[in-house]
Amino acid sequence: MKFCKRDRLAEERKYAGADDFRQVFTNDRDRLYELAFLLAGDMEKAERIIGAGLEDSVKSTGVFKDWAHNWAKHTVIQNAIRLVNPQPRVDADFYVPESLFTTFKALNIQDREIALPRILDLAEFDRFVFVITVLEHYSDHDCALLLSAFFRDVRHSRLRAMRNIAVLENGEASFVESTPPERARPQLQVQVS
Repeated sequence: MKFCKRDRLAEERKYAGADDFRQVFTNDRDRLYELAFLLAGDMEKAERIIGAGLEDSVKSTGVFKDWAHNWAKHTVIQNAIRLVNPQPRVDADFYVPESLFTTFKALNIQDREIALPRILDLAEFDRFVFVITVLEHYSDHDCALLLSAFFRDVRHSRLRAMRNIAVLENGEASFVESTPPERARPQLQVQVS
């Protein structure tokens, strides 16, 4: 079968180009910057991460247009990991009963003014794990691969982070069943699986 010029152009337009990635970084600037800032914990580093993420995205080939937004977020996460290089704590004696992982069905963070400082106060590795797994909905397995860490370190870090961020009511963490956050703009109404 012979492709005509129009068919080749249609085929080429399925993939995101440099202009598509620039548009993603322009249209979703605030969300991508927030992601970089939460990961890095520092405004200057966040700006460097965004710049490197845009540069890496623009150089990318073979990314479907429909995936351009997710690819941009992924490059931001990868650049944050490269820049900060978070390392897990040594927790040889950190025991986590399996039942606790199923206890945290949904973590409801109602007040953004309280939640953001708590996220930024987390230890570096815990912060990365929390943002990647809870806010960005990556699996623990994918997060462990990204961070070059053990699966158990990711699970332990996520639990520690959730304990530190949970809204305290009468000295006890409040866990409320909630619907998953909107994919376009998370409001820190976090669904934990």
